[in-house]
Amino acid sequence: MSGRNIIMNTITRMTGLFLGVLFLAGGAWGVTTTNAAAVSSEAGGDYAIIVNTANTLNDNDETLRQLVKQLFLKQRTSWPSGAESKPFGRKAGSAEQDAFLKSVLHMTEADLARHWVAQKQKTGSTPPREVGSKGMIIKLVQKYEGAFGVVKTDEAKAAGDAVRILLIFGK
Repeated sequence: MSGRNIIMNTITRMTGLFLGVLFLAGGAWGVTTTNAAAVSSEAGGDYAIIVNTANTLNDNDETLRQLVKQLFLKQRTSWPSGAESKPFGRKAGSAEQDAFLKSVLHMTEADLARHWVAQKQKTGSTPPREVGSKGMIIKLVQKYEGAFGVVKTDEAKAAGDAVRILLIFGK
């Protein structure tokens, strides 16, 4: 197989794998900082970026969105507290991943795939692990101090004190 074919096959596989990961963070559409108990159905966002309860970061919406984007894309490896970042993505094509990609990362699926190919070549970084279920995202975020992921806002609210909502964003 030629070098070009290897690259094209890699891009094709990575596109499917990594597109789902992008929608894990909070977005530009009604992004807010809150805790799960304070979220109402009228919060203005359909999706939430959840973090471990040990993560007490509070900042303005734009700063949080940019930080989540850097952490998800592995341009930054730790939270301001020093905790190692552990991003979790959703399955490619899922509503959560699509919203995260559009509203938080401001990237297309092709942009994201190109990013991960470049990261792999430059630093050896791989995309965040894709997680299919909301229950598993909540368990993983609850388990790891630096973890974060995207779920629907009502799912984050239902999790109660198990996780903390960092950002809320729309479609």
